Amino acid sequence: MKLRKLILSGFKSFADRTEFEFDDGVSCVVGPNGCGKSNVVDAVKWVLGEQSAKSLRGGEMMDVVFNGSSARKASGMAEVTLVFDNSSQILQPNLPEPPSDNMISITRRLYRSGQSEYLINKLQVRLRDIREMFLDTGAGTDAYSLIEQGRVEGFLQASQDDRRAIFDEAAGISKYKARKKEALRKLDRVEQNLLRLNDILAEVEKRLRSIKVQAGKARNYQTYAERLKDLKALHYLAQYHMFTRSRGELQVRLNASSDAAARVQDRLVHLEEARSACEAEADDLQRAGRELQQQVSAISAQITTNHERIEMLTGKVRELGETIVTTSARCEELEAKMVSLDDEVEARQGEMQDLTCRSAELSEQYESVRLDYEATDLEIGELRDRLEDEKNGTIDLLRRTAQLHSDVKSFSIRQENLHSQRDRLNGRAEQIDQALAALLTERAVVEQRLGETREVLADAENRLHETRQSSKSLHENEQQLRSQLSASREKRSGVLSRIHAIQEMQDRLEGVTAGVRKVLEERQKGNLAGIGGMLCDYIRTDVRHAKMVEAALSGADQQVLVERLEELLARGEDLRGLLGEGGALEALCLDRLDLLHLDLDLPSCEGILGRVVDFVEYEPAVAPAIWRLLGTTLVAEGLAEAARAAELAPPGYRFVTLKGEVLESDGRVRFGAANRGAGVIARRSELADLESQRTALDERIEELTRQCGTTRGELDHLAHTEQKLRTAIYEANTERVEAEGRLERTEAEIAKLQREQPVVSSDLAALAEEIEQAVRGELEAREKAAELEQRSAQRQEETTRLTEMVAAARQRQGELTARLTELKVAMASAEERKSAARSALDSLARQKEQMAQDVRRGREEVESMRQRRTEAEEGVRKAQVDLSDLTARHETLSQEAAEVEESRRSVHDRTDEIRRQLVQERKAQEEATEQLNRCRLELGELEVRIEALISRANDEMTMNLLERIENYQHDEQRDWEAVEAEIGDLRGKIERLGNVNLDAIVEQEELEKRYDMYAGQIADVTDSRDQLNELIRRINKESRDLFVQTFESVRANFQELFRKLFGGGRADLILLNPDDVLESEIEIVARPPGKETKSLTLLSGGEKTMTALALLFSIFKSRPSPFCILDEVDAALDEANTQRFCRLVEEFVDTSQFIIISHAKRTMSMANVLYGVTMQEPGVSKRISVRFEDVGNTLELEEATR
Repeated sequence: MKLRKLILSGFKSFADRTEFEFDDGVSCVVGPNGCGKSNVVDAVKWVLGEQSAKSLRGGEMMDVVFNGSSARKASGMAEVTLVFDNSSQILQPNLPEPPSDNMISITRRLYRSGQSEYLINKLQVRLRDIREMFLDTGAGTDAYSLIEQGRVEGFLQASQDDRRAIFDEAAGISKYKARKKEALRKLDRVEQNLLRLNDILAEVEKRLRSIKVQAGKARNYQTYAERLKDLKALHYLAQYHMFTRSRGELQVRLNASSDAAARVQDRLVHLEEARSACEAEADDLQRAGRELQQQVSAISAQITTNHERIEMLTGKVRELGETIVTTSARCEELEAKMVSLDDEVEARQGEMQDLTCRSAELSEQYESVRLDYEATDLEIGELRDRLEDEKNGTIDLLRRTAQLHSDVKSFSIRQENLHSQRDRLNGRAEQIDQALAALLTERAVVEQRLGETREVLADAENRLHETRQSSKSLHENEQQLRSQLSASREKRSGVLSRIHAIQEMQDRLEGVTAGVRKVLEERQKGNLAGIGGMLCDYIRTDVRHAKMVEAALSGADQQVLVERLEELLARGEDLRGLLGEGGALEALCLDRLDLLHLDLDLPSCEGILGRVVDFVEYEPAVAPAIWRLLGTTLVAEGLAEAARAAELAPPGYRFVTLKGEVLESDGRVRFGAANRGAGVIARRSELADLESQRTALDERIEELTRQCGTTRGELDHLAHTEQKLRTAIYEANTERVEAEGRLERTEAEIAKLQREQPVVSSDLAALAEEIEQAVRGELEAREKAAELEQRSAQRQEETTRLTEMVAAARQRQGELTARLTELKVAMASAEERKSAARSALDSLARQKEQMAQDVRRGREEVESMRQRRTEAEEGVRKAQVDLSDLTARHETLSQEAAEVEESRRSVHDRTDEIRRQLVQERKAQEEATEQLNRCRLELGELEVRIEALISRANDEMTMNLLERIENYQHDEQRDWEAVEAEIGDLRGKIERLGNVNLDAIVEQEELEKRYDMYAGQIADVTDSRDQLNELIRRINKESRDLFVQTFESVRANFQELFRKLFGGGRADLILLNPDDVLESEIEIVARPPGKETKSLTLLSGGEKTMTALALLFSIFKSRPSPFCILDEVDAALDEANTQRFCRLVEEFVDTSQFIIISHAKRTMSMANVLYGVTMQEPGVSKRISVRFEDVGNTLELEEATR
């Protein structure tokens, strides 16, 4: 991969499109300070994706767009393009198809609107695509291939993170780290998703348990609602049928009223037509009269207008005559002035010719003096160049002499420093031994503390596990209790619903015959004194025997009790009237019954359980009636046992089984109760049983609620304990991590000291050799300094002679300058007089032209006014003729208008008669309309009721009555009151159910599906987590191998290049944590010859630059970058070190391109292509290129300016 082109347009000071072409080898960019050289580096960084405006030496990103200059407008956008030759296929762009010519262009644009674009081969891409394409290539905004101005030391003193990033890029593991970072982000998201899924699954499971109860309740509701829907639909259809029938009757009445109203309307129409005809005729006459009046008025106005026009035209004729006289006089005056102007023009033209001759003479004198001045100036330039060369040579000799004297002093100081360093190294060796002993002791203490912490942590984790197990057990117990509590509450709700239903049936006397119900309802009103309740109201039995007791009574349970027969007879008429013809009532008079005493023992037959009387409880007042009805009725286990017992029992005994089957004394057998009602005794027994169940359920619910509260308290206590244990585990983990960190740091310090021991020994041996070299260097420097001082004295004499020659030439130049100034002043004065004369001539010509134009316009105006006066006189004569015609027409039209007004009055009288007839007919119409409106109102009310019924049916049941009524057959015999009663009963049942969640059934199914879905997702997420962990492990292994290999290579290269650049000394790269090479900090050790600096900050500027270059090129040697951009990295280097730097660059030219920005001549001479950046126009950078090529032994310069 090679960098071939850099194209800038509107970027910073490069306002115009500027193109830099780069070949293999070294390209150098030069130019004065502030001309825009460093903007080339900023452009490369910017197009590669730099996002920091501060890094681009700006305050905001919009600062990169050319902001205009004194002569140019600001650019609308900034654009930079890099073109690469990708023949090596290092770059792998994400493009639909690879480029055929292997050329890849990367473009970035920024518009003033803030919109930004990135393009690869003119296809828009993301910044991420560009960054990923350059990963591990050594190229990028923060890569080691791009060193900005003033950042060479920063490359050396970068933070540990930045330094680490440079080595990762060199090792080619940046993409691995990016993948690992992405994998860790994904792993974090997977862990969060897994935690969230577990929480959701627990919530779904909890909700599923609760919704099952609601679903059962919803199914009951659906059963009731379906029956209610059927009954309501039938009721709505019946109501619609009756409303429709009434609507038909009303429609007949409405039609009759409508016919009567139509007849009245016909008569009104005829009268209205007659009235309209009269009114139309009157309107026509009135309109004709108005038109005649308007014509009379118009003619009067025209007569007035003609009078005024005659007066106006007469005045106009008089005014035009006066104006003609005045204008003629002014034209004659202007013609006289034009004659005097011709004389003045001739005088000015003579003066102009004299001034032109004088100006030509002065120009010839000025040109002669200017040529003498330029010759003198050229001579001074040549002398000054020779003088400057001599001065530079002298300064160079003085600098070299001073440098040699400085080297002599440096060698002396260096010998002293080397002896001092040797003493310090001996002391450092002793310090290392002492520090190692202390660190080994500290490591033992930390290891012991770490072991204790791990034991505490294990114990806390065990206790936490036990606590969680207990919490889980209690939670399951709480769920069971809550389920039991929910079931008990649901059962209690069912019992209460049943109690309310039975009580409602009792209150409505359901199952009681119509006659008995009417008597009881009248008795409740207090109208039937002496009449008691039914016999069943005084009997109680349990639920199991209620059916048997009702069968034994054979319908007698609905007999009405009366205390005395006389009271019954007294109420006989009232009862007959109340019962009507079809009603019936059985009454039991207690005063006519005696207590029945049966001394007969029960038959000693197997299967007889006792008398029915023994299975009921009753009030003493009704004991005779109970014994009379049930005393001779025995209870048998079955009909077979009853048949056997009947053979042994005396006559008159009857038998009833527990199932309600009856064997009468006369041999009749009955299955089921005698009455076909709902079983009043059974309902009362069931109601009593339900009340006892409700009491038991209330006690059960209270007990379960108390147990749930106790369990919840224990759970809260365990949760508090669990929180404390988690806190303890967290603190123990923190302490463990701190101890492990401290142990790692101790191990690192021990390893560092152990690595330093052999280094110190080798340094001591190297110091002895360096001391000997310093002594030899001091002698050589003294000899060279003496030779240079002699050459400097000779150059000083030549400099003095050239200075005197320059001073004489400058004196002659001053005299010529004064003469040139005098000639310039004279020429300017002559030119100014010529300009004044020319201006005067132009002014006179303009005045003469203006006067001629004024004369022509005056003559034309006089002629025009004469024509207008003639036209005005003709207008006066024509207006007088029109005035006489208008007067005659005015008299004729006035007579016609009077005749039209007389006709209009006659038509108005006929119209008044028709209006009186219309009033009478409208009264008749109002009466017919009132009758019609009443019918319509009744029909409308009925329609509203029908619409309301249809709307209510649609809103409540989504039922279309109009479609359903077609197949409806109305049942006139049906008890519609009973239907309404059943509807009310069903509504009561639904209300007693309380709030019902109809969606619970569907929600239960959905929750079960969601539960299965989330369980599957948890399994998938767990698999993903395992795969990510395996990927991270594999990335770590590959990254570690690559980094160790590259690091050792860079380390060896750094040591070699450092000694090569410094002529000795020692340098090294040290991993502070060898156990974790992927995250370990990297320490740079650099000790130039004769120095024992402990910190890189103590190095001089040149030493820092040379060390940074050694590190940079050691990375290049291990992993060459396709190109390298260096911005004034040699600024801090002297001539000798610049030469070393250039030789080092030349060694790498075969593997990389170098683009160097420099002011050093030695660096420029190394370049294959030299680009100059100048600001010929203020604020706008231009490119000048100079290409050096060997052609024989000559140097050919080819210059092209853009």
